[in-house]
Amino acid sequence: MMPSCATMGAMVAALPILVVLAVSAPARAQGPLDPEAVDPRIEQARALFEEAVAAFDAQDYGTALPLFEQSYSVRESALVLFNIAVTEQRLGRDLEGHRHFREYLRSYGGEGGERAAVAERESAALLGRLARVRLNVMPGEAIVTLDGMPMDASLDEDGVVLRPGAHALVAEAPDHERAELSVTLGAGEERTITLQLEPVAPPPDLQVPAERMRPEVIPAPVDDGGMLESPAFWIVAGVVAAGVGVALAVLLSSAAADDSFAGGDYDYVVEALTF
Repeated sequence: MMPSCATMGAMVAALPILVVLAVSAPARAQGPLDPEAVDPRIEQARALFEEAVAAFDAQDYGTALPLFEQSYSVRESALVLFNIAVTEQRLGRDLEGHRHFREYLRSYGGEGGERAAVAERESAALLGRLARVRLNVMPGEAIVTLDGMPMDASLDEDGVVLRPGAHALVAEAPDHERAELSVTLGAGEERTITLQLEPVAPPPDLQVPAERMRPEVIPAPVDDGGMLESPAFWIVAGVVAAGVGVALAVLLSSAAADDSFAGGDYDYVVEALTF
């Protein structure tokens, strides 16, 4: 005969108490010479655990959860981890409860038993109230963040499990453009998202075109009168002028002595030479 739903609910509610009995009874039965019995960490973890169970029984889950977490940080235990997941479920922290149920199954599920069956069932039920994304990111070495947190913090073997609502995905890789994507997911929704980062465009070619590499022809400087200020110029000019004067004098003397000009008009000769 199958147990009723009410009976199953009572069994789940009683599981944390069963965990307490499984943990505390053997420890209390140990003799004083047992090395674990005098380990201060064991005693501290047990004290925190029992205080957490008392808060859980009083339905003060907000007080019970940090006490369970402190006990687990002092000494890791499958039973404490299971109680953490149950308490988170009672607080409505579906994402955290799902993750811790899955962690319990990965770390201690091989032990089997009733708690493993409950963890399987409850993690599946919580997953139905969450959203799930499968990511394909290229290149594979890209760093992906979800809502500002590294993606590794949100990975699940079934994909990335998220709370329903809006989320921001960012992917970055060396020599690639940054990729950003905003998605809104509903409860129970599953989606596959591909993020492909584009390579960064190479810088423009800075080489000078061939036509601009031809040497420029620099025009010769134009003499703006500096030669007239040179002493050598005036010496040469004086010599040339003197030579012209001597040649003119000789020519005039020769013309005066020539018979062809004896009876001629002197002014004509001068005018002819001048011309």
